[in-house]
Amino acid sequence: MALEIVWIFEDSTLEEKRELTRDFVTKHFKKIKRVVKRMPGARTDRIWPTLEHLASERNLIAHGFWSVNEEGRPVVLSHKFLESEDYVTGEFFEYARFDYFLKRADHLLNTFRQFKTMLEAMPKGDRVAAGLTLSKKRKSRWQRCISCCRSIKARLLGR
Repeated sequence: MALEIVWIFEDSTLEEKRELTRDFVTKHFKKIKRVVKRMPGARTDRIWPTLEHLASERNLIAHGFWSVNEEGRPVVLSHKFLESEDYVTGEFFEYARFDYFLKRADHLLNTFRQFKTMLEAMPKGDRVAAGLTLSKKRKSRWQRCISCCRSIKARLLGR
């Protein structure tokens, strides 16, 4: 969803969309935040900390090692607080915590979905006038070379 909003902000071509899909999602959220902060009266003070917290929880969920202890409580092991070469952190991740994560993520996703729908309904001129756009940064010679190599590779591999 964040990626698609950035596509609208930048009025991206297909090639630019392909390039943007390679960026980390945090980069897209930073772009959205930069544009949304320009909107007078936008109440977003709870969105950004929630996004940061959800990203942290998501990383733990996705990258942690999961187990269940003798009492049936889910435990996730991670390197979240790395203190030495062989240090591992274990924490309980109760079902209620996971439900809370899902509830908050769903609410936030719905908020971004509504925002995207609003942007799509606005003519480009109105988005520009409202400051709901991002200027495209000119790619460096090196970035253009990498893009060219990727597109040649894709053509050779038939993608």
